[in-house]
Amino acid sequence: MRRPVLVFRCRQPPGSSRHADDRIGTTAATLYDPAMIRHGSPPYLECSSKGDVRLSAFSARLRSHGGRSIEEVYQAAKIFEDGATDLTWKEAKGRRAVNMDEVRALYGRLWDAYIAENPHLLDVIREAAGLSDIFGQAGNACQATELWRIRNEVSHPSAAARSASRPPVRAASFCGVRPMPSRPVMQP
Repeated sequence: MRRPVLVFRCRQPPGSSRHADDRIGTTAATLYDPAMIRHGSPPYLECSSKGDVRLSAFSARLRSHGGRSIEEVYQAAKIFEDGATDLTWKEAKGRRAVNMDEVRALYGRLWDAYIAENPHLLDVIREAAGLSDIFGQAGNACQATELWRIRNEVSHPSAAARSASRPPVRAASFCGVRPMPSRPVMQP
């Protein structure tokens, strides 16, 4: 029996490095791929470097964090058993940190900040019937999951109020990752 194939239609940002024929890119994945994270219903907007790159943690850069990507800030925030922290994303990715709950909460707030800095992307995720992450794995931080949460909080304000009541994570105190000041700080 043939498995159905789902085709994702993704908007590429102007000036994207993709081939000109891929301005409205397509990514195919089987509907029954157990490794893929999906929220909502088809057609799914792929939130990764294989889909709409603006929704990839590697491409999503935060002005509030000096132009670093969400992935860079998230991975640098991890603290490992040997005390290592502030590692590059390549050094930290895939390693289990001792502060996973705090880092996972930070990941959500980084996506909140990114959407706040790029409000036009809220319309993109609102228009999608579903979001997916072909690289997402159950139990790990996932950009499609966070963007689906943001989409639902905007659509259902009562959920946003519950989310706002979450205790703040002291990211700066545990990982040295601090937002860049919005204006120069004068030294005496």
